[in-house]
Amino acid sequence: MPYEKNPTIGAADRRVAIPEAYQPNPEEIEALNVVSDRWKPHNASRAQLERTWQHNIAFYLGYQWHLWDNTRWTLINRPNNGRWRVRETRNYIASHVQRQIANLTGYTPKWVGRPHTQDIEDEQAARVSSKVIEGYWNDLQMELLIQELALWGCVMGTGVLKTQWNPYGGKSFEGPAVDERGEILVNEDGYPYPAVYYEGDVETTCPSPFTIHVDPLVTNEDELEWVLEVYRRPLTWIDRNFPERAMFVTNTGGEDDPYRRMRSTLNVAGTGVFGTTSDTETGKDWATIKEYWEKPSPMYPRGRLIITAENVVLHVSDNPHPDRGLPYRFFRKDLIPGSFWGRTEVEDMVTPQKNYNRLVSKRLEHAYLIGTGSKVLWPRAGGQPQSAWTDQIGEIVKYNGPNAPQYLMPPPLPPETEQEMARFRADFDVFSATYGPEKGQNTGKLSGKAIELLSENGFRMKQPQLQRMRRTLEGWGQDVVLLLQEHADMQRTVKLQGKNNQTDIVSFKGADFRGNTDVIIEISSMVPKSRAMALDQIVQLTGAGLINPQDPMDKARAFKAIDWETDDPVVWDKNQDRRMAQLEDKLMSKGTPVEPAKPWEDQDIHVTQHTSFMNSDEFKALPDQFKQLFIEHYNSHLELAMPQPGVTLPPDQQAALAGQGQQPTESPAPPGGET
Repeated sequence: MPYEKNPTIGAADRRVAIPEAYQPNPEEIEALNVVSDRWKPHNASRAQLERTWQHNIAFYLGYQWHLWDNTRWTLINRPNNGRWRVRETRNYIASHVQRQIANLTGYTPKWVGRPHTQDIEDEQAARVSSKVIEGYWNDLQMELLIQELALWGCVMGTGVLKTQWNPYGGKSFEGPAVDERGEILVNEDGYPYPAVYYEGDVETTCPSPFTIHVDPLVTNEDELEWVLEVYRRPLTWIDRNFPERAMFVTNTGGEDDPYRRMRSTLNVAGTGVFGTTSDTETGKDWATIKEYWEKPSPMYPRGRLIITAENVVLHVSDNPHPDRGLPYRFFRKDLIPGSFWGRTEVEDMVTPQKNYNRLVSKRLEHAYLIGTGSKVLWPRAGGQPQSAWTDQIGEIVKYNGPNAPQYLMPPPLPPETEQEMARFRADFDVFSATYGPEKGQNTGKLSGKAIELLSENGFRMKQPQLQRMRRTLEGWGQDVVLLLQEHADMQRTVKLQGKNNQTDIVSFKGADFRGNTDVIIEISSMVPKSRAMALDQIVQLTGAGLINPQDPMDKARAFKAIDWETDDPVVWDKNQDRRMAQLEDKLMSKGTPVEPAKPWEDQDIHVTQHTSFMNSDEFKALPDQFKQLFIEHYNSHLELAMPQPGVTLPPDQQAALAGQGQQPTESPAPPGGET
């Protein structure tokens, strides 16, 4: 049955014409209908939201003397009604946004894998996942992406992270070309055609909120059932990714494209306030892409992914995300009750910023008028033409008569002007919740304890925002683990900073995650730290004798507190022994025998760790045969620990030796007092 040529689809108020040469099948027509129904750029609530976003971006960039045009739905230049008029801009919003970005991103998160069970294999998979996420954090340059995420959140109230599998990412390698059945394609001489294959890899981007459309009735991320992303791409991008459909795609101008409006506001393309229409996106070589993601539903139990370009379906499939969810993670700066989108303090600072600019400009205009004069008085009989006076610097004015022309001086500014300017500056601090110590002010007038308390109070006010950022990043980490678990069939590696500042290589496959692992961020790693404050506390603890500078472990803890790395090999070795002893406890608690103690191990650390576990309730609940494994392994450490100087036996072992007539004392130290 032939399909209807050039049908129209969509709601009555937004009928969409299909290109003449494109003949979609019923499934594609249904997909175009879905995208058309979801695409509502002229919805009243969405239009008001984008208007607020454009105002916030303009004020952040310093464009603060413009008017809103309801016809063109953008900002336009304000006409200048006098050459003596001053339009001064003192941008307090930009400095506030930069401080907020620093508060939200000034840390390196510490990732921790959390297994779903207590199996040894799951715990090992959790450790691998934490290392892999740490490696991908560096490989994907996430420290830069979260700055962009925080920038969108601080300026527009909401930032977005998108994580998906890029089949053309990762390493590439050459091989013979194969057909759909997997058979090698050969030429006339019997040689296989060459082809390039890609390993594929995780890809994370930070799309603009202008391009993201959601159901206007949802109030949080958990309620999302679908997301529509609308953006512009060159036709060459379609040729490269969808070659079989590229011939049907033509540019229609993209007047309703929100990405184009956003770029206009950012002075990249520009109808309206920030330039002229010169961007290549308005030419024939660009097209509007609509990417629709849908969660599973009764009609589509595996979800859907639909990609269209200028009303041509490029791709229709099941939702490829590993958990059939959405590849988007949202960060909301401040919450609005009953609204999905967040808000920001910039919205509160726009009005006082306008008024402050007016007052500053008025003061400068007054100074300008005093220097040049607003009007000139001369005798009526002077007979001078109006063009004789141009108020230029160094001008010589010829006049007739005995009386010279005189300035008419403007009245002085009222004293309330300076008072209002000071009040507006104080209002900026109130709206942004930023006060003297956080801005580096008043540090010479307050004690160190007072500054510390004020800084902690400022952090508590921003803690909810950090918690929302933490949840967003944890969602990103979980997406990375799920994508690698499903797609990473071959062995691959990530690089980490390891012992003695050397590069560690971690090899893994997707199967190593076992599907039983979550990744979380230690909240303490996101807390802003003051190096000067930490150094002062270390000095006080050292003076009180609570920290021994000669102890390698105390030295390592002190260095960590001030964000310095220790290269002491003793610290690394002790940490390794402690982790090995903990692993032995886990293995023996599952009934797995472990090897006896080795002479090169730190017996003191092993004895301490095993003793702590054997005194726990978990050990008491173990079967007797499991307890016997602990006792035998514990005794192997004691046999090697006895000759070591400085090792103090546990109380129960001392009592056992005392019952046998032995003196439970420490082993003698060698000559010189060194251990």
